[in-house]
Amino acid sequence: MNEEENDCWSKLTTMLRRELEGYGGLFSILEAQRESLLSQNLDSIIESNNDLQTQADAIQLLRERRLAFIEECSRVIAWEAPEAATIKALVRLAPAKLQPMFDGLIKEIERLMASSRNYLKRNQMLMRRAYDVNRQFLAFVGSDGTQNVAYRRNGALESPRNQAVASTYLARA
Repeated sequence: MNEEENDCWSKLTTMLRRELEGYGGLFSILEAQRESLLSQNLDSIIESNNDLQTQADAIQLLRERRLAFIEECSRVIAWEAPEAATIKALVRLAPAKLQPMFDGLIKEIERLMASSRNYLKRNQMLMRRAYDVNRQFLAFVGSDGTQNVAYRRNGALESPRNQAVASTYLARA
């Protein structure tokens, strides 16, 4: 194994550790966002949304670096397979003593990605539920029992609803 290959494996280790940190940070922000949603702390919710955007940008940059690295490393190790190189495929070509470390890093990154996706879905559900409950409550306490024209979650204009619909929704919430 030449020095350029050693450098490739060293860069892969650093890259995977940074991705692990990135997804760990994302998961941490999602946990904080959930706490903010449950405690109904609007300032904290807004702050966590900004943090999520910043972290998403950082993860996108890591993703772009990974794609560039795959190309560079596959050239260095003379990738000859018919399919395009992937991180998992490159790891199979790593020295045997490094493979368990790479496998562990990749599994942890994948676990954090899946957990973050699930957390994000649950947080989105909490946000939608809070939005709907508040909207229906405002319609319920309105002077004529109807809701003023508002926008749906998808941004489309929504037609007014009557008080009966609002009160049944609140009863279910």
